[in-house]
Amino acid sequence: VAVGITGMFSNALNFLPIGRLDGGRVAMAIAGRRSANGISFAATLSQAVSLFTTSSPIPLFWGLFVVLFQRGFDIPPEVY
Repeated sequence: VAVGITGMFSNALNFLPIGRLDGGRVAMAIAGRRSANGISFAATLSQAVSLFTTSSPIPLFWGLFVVLFQRGFDIPPEVY
């Protein structure tokens, strides 16, 4: 049960519409690159607010992970 909950929680975090996470790629596919940047900013801001309103260390870890590793520009695919 604990492993299942951990996997479900990590998948839920991966679907946040931020940067190059899976949720960010979905947001870019649905709304376009410009709108996805706004959605990503709003999600990052709401994550920062949740960091100060909860006592859990998970938003801090995930926020640092996103800021350090996932906020770069997405490399577009090459078209032949």
